[in-house]
Amino acid sequence: MKAVASFGVALKIEMFAFTPVMALSSVLAAFVGQNWGAGRFDRMRRAMSIGNRFAFASGLVFFAALLLLGRPIGSIFSRDREVLYGIALYLAIVPASYFMQGIVFMVIGNLNVMNKPYHAAALGIGQAFILTVPFAYIGKHFYGLPGVFIGLAVSFLVAGTIAHRFLWRQVDAVERETKMVASQTAVIEE
Repeated sequence: MKAVASFGVALKIEMFAFTPVMALSSVLAAFVGQNWGAGRFDRMRRAMSIGNRFAFASGLVFFAALLLLGRPIGSIFSRDREVLYGIALYLAIVPASYFMQGIVFMVIGNLNVMNKPYHAAALGIGQAFILTVPFAYIGKHFYGLPGVFIGLAVSFLVAGTIAHRFLWRQVDAVERETKMVASQTAVIEE
């Protein structure tokens, strides 16, 4: 029960760490969608690249901050030693992967505006059920509570890597398709 309390507090703290990335993801999606519609793939790619770099940098900053301040922040929520241990443990392990989870947020937003909502949904659902649950279960089996947190961090890393590669493949495919349609339209108009 104390592990659940630790996890709940850590998740609330985590939402503060993801707020800047989620905010940028919302704004970036509109910009990407506008440039996709205008056929400005150069601007679209640049914006996505900047967004991913921001996710990466902010993830590393929050990892460092939570690694140093996890225990003091946790003590605001609980004085219980076991709960505080769980909070500090979570904030020492999982934030090491925030930079990749931020990329997942960016990719999901970008896929939605690129008219790929099913791909975005599959990415989010797949991360939860295909990666997070099994990795956390396996981690718990071998290492107990620290293993659950390690499993969560590994799922963020794997999902971020998959999302990043998938996004760029989709951008390439959409750009090729758009250029092909444009060239066919130009031939028909002549």
